[in-house]
Amino acid sequence: MGVLRTVFRRNTHNSFFKALAGFERSMNRFYENKNYDSKSNGEELLLKKLAKLNPRIVFDGGANIGKYSKLLRITIKRLVLK
Repeated sequence: MGVLRTVFRRNTHNSFFKALAGFERSMNRFYENKNYDSKSNGEELLLKKLAKLNPRIVFDGGANIGKYSKLLRITIKRLVLK
């Protein structure tokens, strides 16, 4: 591992290594799912599928600004949020 670290340190300004580092950052973001857009990250699709089951109660355990709860209300009409 030390040899690899040395190679990367010596080539930090090399365009190939810069591209490789950028690719790694993209893959890390993909893995960590830092996409908070419900339309593109699959949450909206999941809620539409959940709506077909016609649930009456959904527990939203998040502690944010209520954006997800609003999306739940729009997607599932008869919903009571707890």
